[in-house]
Amino acid sequence: MQKNEQEKLCAPGVYIAPTRGGSVCLKKRRESASHLLKLTLSFLVQLALLLAIFIPCVQGVLALHKPLTSKPMRHISVHPYGYALRVAVPSSRTASGLSPYGPGFEQELLKEFCGVYGYNPAITSVASRDEALDLLREGKVNLVAGFGGEVPGRFEKHVVEGPAYAHFRPIMVERAGTAQDVLEKFFSVAVDLSPQILGSDSSKLLLDPAAYSLWLPLNTNMRTGSMLDRTVSYHWFWGREDLVLDADLEEFWTKEETASQLGEMTERYYGFLPSKPQPADLKALSDAMNSSLVEYRDVLQRASQETGLDPLLIAAVIFQESRFDPDAVSSTGVRGIMQLTQNTADMLKVNRLNPEECIMGGARYLHSLWKDLEGMGLEPWDRWCMALAAFNQGPGNLRRVLRHADADPPTWAELKRLYPEVSRRGLAGSSFRGREAVDFVESVRYYYYVFSALSGVVQSEGENFASLRAALTRR
Repeated sequence: MQKNEQEKLCAPGVYIAPTRGGSVCLKKRRESASHLLKLTLSFLVQLALLLAIFIPCVQGVLALHKPLTSKPMRHISVHPYGYALRVAVPSSRTASGLSPYGPGFEQELLKEFCGVYGYNPAITSVASRDEALDLLREGKVNLVAGFGGEVPGRFEKHVVEGPAYAHFRPIMVERAGTAQDVLEKFFSVAVDLSPQILGSDSSKLLLDPAAYSLWLPLNTNMRTGSMLDRTVSYHWFWGREDLVLDADLEEFWTKEETASQLGEMTERYYGFLPSKPQPADLKALSDAMNSSLVEYRDVLQRASQETGLDPLLIAAVIFQESRFDPDAVSSTGVRGIMQLTQNTADMLKVNRLNPEECIMGGARYLHSLWKDLEGMGLEPWDRWCMALAAFNQGPGNLRRVLRHADADPPTWAELKRLYPEVSRRGLAGSSFRGREAVDFVESVRYYYYVFSALSGVVQSEGENFASLRAALTRR
């Protein structure tokens, strides 16, 4: 093609460059390259838009498998939400009913874990730790909870031992005679707070002292030996093959929230236990259950109906104050079955020397102290403990102690430390007895537990206690 003919084919003003095959219009080639670049940029923009839509969709689908947590991506469970978690626990810890402070330590801890990570617990009752670990090794359960001690060597290849969350020194208990008969009778009933058998020989049982202390008031004939020097720990155990459960449990046991909850639960379930239960007190509690609570059943029922207080909590306050003696007088001048001051009795418009009036007035007063703490965001039992402390040392002193609390909201565990400290430093007046307030609250908690346990335990005498409580709480 001649040059002048090619110029006709090209747009005006183009540069015609010679090549081996002739010449080309350079501007046309440059326009083609520009068009290709525009297509490429357009494709990339559309791809970015598609990814921006697709990635959140994928993340949303993955999130359906688990509740929203702050876990790393590697912890996202492949189990669907509500996945059945088969848990083996000691047969003596599968039921509740003795403690008024909750469903039981292990049950509450397990419920917390399953609630956070979306599991649905299915409980299997077993007689021993080795039986539970055999089920775990065979894949018949996913988790073992509520047992003390370390993993036996034959299970180490198959089982992960979780962190120790409680430590104790076991108590040796004699098996002989009446004590063994009572123990076997007790173990025939599945109750949450019975002592766990950690080891045994032909003549002795090795028991968890905390649970044993809770159980002791129900079986006062039990003979105990010395506390052992060695320490035993509680752990959860799970299979090495379940990587998802392993990741969830690893995170659960390292969370600050778990450590905080363990402290709160330990205080609530065990913080009131006396270091050395007095046999005379235990006998007096049992006698009161059989006699005094029957004698004052009607007024306890009326007080409960009017205030909403558990009648056994009212009974625990009465036992601590006067041992159900309507003529009791303290060294400080308080009198009556609920040890009211004259000023308090006048405010309540009751005769404190009349036991029925004193019980009704005392129940109203305790309820009003509890109502005064409304709106502080307190946990229920922290609030009740503070109300009991105010019942003993006055609401003004409670407010003075609360000014020194750091926790928000404050807890009874903190106030147990602050009450004696404020008293020692003279920050609440010379008449303030901080240690007495703590002793009062802890004693009432202990007596309330004993009354509740005696009314709930399923034994021949316990049936009478249970019917009594049913009568007391009937609306």
